[in-house]
Amino acid sequence: MEVREVIEKEFLDNYKEMKRMVDPLVFGNLKSETEMLVKDARIILHKERVIEEGREVIEETKRNEEAEEILKKEIVRDKRREIIEKDEELQRMEKEIEELKAEGQRAKKLRDMKKEELECEKYGYKTESKILEELEFVRNK
Repeated sequence: MEVREVIEKEFLDNYKEMKRMVDPLVFGNLKSETEMLVKDARIILHKERVIEEGREVIEETKRNEEAEEILKKEIVRDKRREIIEKDEELQRMEKEIEELKAEGQRAKKLRDMKKEELECEKYGYKTESKILEELEFVRNK
């Protein structure tokens, strides 16, 4: 093949391709494909909106359930107080229970402090309070 034949063949191929691209059927296919892509995009957006709304509903449901649990606890507590207020013996017992709870908290704190002190002695560490006492002692000298 000569150069001229190659150029003519390439020109004809390009001409046929351009003619095919300009053909209304091809444009019709492109248009229908574009419409299908737009429909697919709309479907995807709709699905995303539905999913987001579902998440919002789930979150709202969780908040409502938590609020319901809080209300149930408040109702039980209010009923309990109402019953206790009607009976003097129950009032006395309630006070004792509160005192025992407070005493238990104090005992727990004391136990934790003693435990920390023992661990510090065991490993040769000084507690913060002992360090502060020593610093104060040194300052006073």
